[in-house]
Amino acid sequence: GSGTTGVQENVTLRTPAINCVGQNYVWLKFNNFFLQFLSSTGDVEVSNNGSTWVVVHSSHTGLGQDQGTANPQFVDINISAYAANQATVYVRFKWTGSYDYYWFVDDVEVYAKPQYDVALTAAANLNEYSVVPKVHYDNQAMPLTATAQNAGGATVSGVKVTFNIYDGNTSSLIHTALSNISGPLAASSTIDLTAPAYTIPLDTGFYITEYIVSMAQLDANTSNDTLYRYFWVSDSTYARDEAVY
Repeated sequence: GSGTTGVQENVTLRTPAINCVGQNYVWLKFNNFFLQFLSSTGDVEVSNNGSTWVVVHSSHTGLGQDQGTANPQFVDINISAYAANQATVYVRFKWTGSYDYYWFVDDVEVYAKPQYDVALTAAANLNEYSVVPKVHYDNQAMPLTATAQNAGGATVSGVKVTFNIYDGNTSSLIHTALSNISGPLAASSTIDLTAPAYTIPLDTGFYITEYIVSMAQLDANTSNDTLYRYFWVSDSTYARDEAVY
């Protein structure tokens, strides 16, 4: 009915049945771009029998006329209440409108999470310059801050970050610190964890900061627990590259 006044746009895209038996923590993720004209709707629905549907996300929520989501907008939804250990899980995208705009959907994935998994998603930089000449370096304090995320399906506790600073020329450990410890952290939640800042010596040198996250529970995936950043006090060079080692 596109371009025909009075004819409703009503389209549904539905997945085949997805077997989630044996999976206790099930998530749905996708990218989308929804543009509203007047009153279109974009509902994401889940069913475990093909007839009873539950709305788990509405892309049109909060949008006024001629407003849209980010392009793309990443959506990550816990659908365990409807999908965990179910043999026939369906996901459908239902768009309605009347002479309205559009809804793009891409990268759709139904995936399982382990019970316990904590990850590091970001780390603070000293500043935008990763390399600073000694003559311009004035004993700036290096912030020791990292962002941890509960990447598992169950709530975790005792999340903390260990900060290790190494002399990059000799690989020797010159400073270590432990962050504050978080309380219970729900699935998909994030928290910034910090330790007292460290001041790099006023001398030329190359320094590597190692960030390691841990928790009270046994981590099912340790490959996402560690990040590295660096800072170099040079003799004459400036450089800016977000401190990614």
